[in-house]
Amino acid sequence: MRKASVVVLAAATLCVPAAPGPAEMDGVPGAPPRHSAPGISAASTPARPSVRNILCVSRSAAGREFLANAFAAEDVETRVGGPELVPDNVKDFLAYDCVVLSNIPRASLGDARMRALARYVRDYGGGLVVLGGPGSLGAAYRGTPLEAMLPVTMGGGNRFGKREALPLCIVLLVDKSGSMGEGFGGKMLAARRAVGELLTQMQSNDMVGIIPFDSSYSVLVPLGPVGDDRERIVNLVRRLQTGGDTRLAGPLEEALRQFQDSACRVKRVILITDGMTKDISEYDYRGLIADYTRNGVAISAMDIGRKDGSHFLRALALGTGGDYTHLGDVDELPLALLRDARKSMVESGLISGSVVPKLGGKSAILEEIRRGQIPEVRGYVILSARPGADVALYSDLRGEKDPLLASWRFGRGRTVVWASDVEGRWSGGSGAAERSAGFWARVLRWAGRARR
Repeated sequence: MRKASVVVLAAATLCVPAAPGPAEMDGVPGAPPRHSAPGISAASTPARPSVRNILCVSRSAAGREFLANAFAAEDVETRVGGPELVPDNVKDFLAYDCVVLSNIPRASLGDARMRALARYVRDYGGGLVVLGGPGSLGAAYRGTPLEAMLPVTMGGGNRFGKREALPLCIVLLVDKSGSMGEGFGGKMLAARRAVGELLTQMQSNDMVGIIPFDSSYSVLVPLGPVGDDRERIVNLVRRLQTGGDTRLAGPLEEALRQFQDSACRVKRVILITDGMTKDISEYDYRGLIADYTRNGVAISAMDIGRKDGSHFLRALALGTGGDYTHLGDVDELPLALLRDARKSMVESGLISGSVVPKLGGKSAILEEIRRGQIPEVRGYVILSARPGADVALYSDLRGEKDPLLASWRFGRGRTVVWASDVEGRWSGGSGAAERSAGFWARVLRWAGRARR
């Protein structure tokens, strides 16, 4: 098999065609061909002939790298880049046999592009694969041309079915070093007040843990349901005394351990500190960021009391998919903490936690795929399957069959949805593309436009 060569650029990647020459297309501009009605199940629909040209779109460097690697072994010409590569007219879409969208929010597409994409699939037999993520497949897409093409409906996060809603899980890391007690203890007082106000906003089934730290750390409150313990937790935090240096590595490692075996809709560590850590040069923080990303845990850093902020804390937060907030005035901390927590609370359409994908029945899209080739899933977007959709893989984590891999025919074309991501937050890290290459090749062959 001839392999396409891939060169990843910052904005786009254009692969050298493995087999040059003209390609006959299934549809051409002009009068659109007749097509079948949308919504035909994929269960018994065979894979198509060879796919030659695909467009892969992701906003992140990690997503673009994954897509380039996932299809590197296929004999295809692959263009990989950001949302700016998505055409706004059908003619330009016809250069591709399949379009892959990874974690793309509605604002990055726009209605004109979605309408052109719908015509490309419905009237000209194009293929579409939509991959999930925190920015994709959400309620913002409801009623759009993109949702109309897909075998699922979106915005399912408020329908928690038979089980109670999975909890929001927050571990608070509270800096109690000597510098937090300076100036009549203003920073520490603000931190105590912020924790108390946060607890008033959390539901009884939400989970909270608290780890105070200086040069060492302790687990003051192990991660568990808030329940009726709000007052007890607040009293424990009030008793914290400041003193000592700041070392972050140990408490960050412990915070990650707290999430083990916890099924949460959102996993977040909120770090309250003045940023004066002593162990930046002594510890592999890049490796720790990778561990957080691999386990679907985001860090939100509240940097208080420094005039210029901390580049280290910013990198720590953004590297894990969290948020960095610099507060020049410590009195702003309670409100900032509530804003961050509320952002987590509204992510109720997301599930964070290890999932074992279940087979939904015999499906053509999974023919010849072994269990070990199915991608690792550590979170997903809650979706609802449409009648007639082929749900090849699903999760029963909530007590319902949440679709993970769903597909169907839409007009002359085919569409596929993967409810998890490929960009690191919910997937298996750097080796995931190689391990699941056979899976993605099969999805591509099933969805891509037929060639003669």
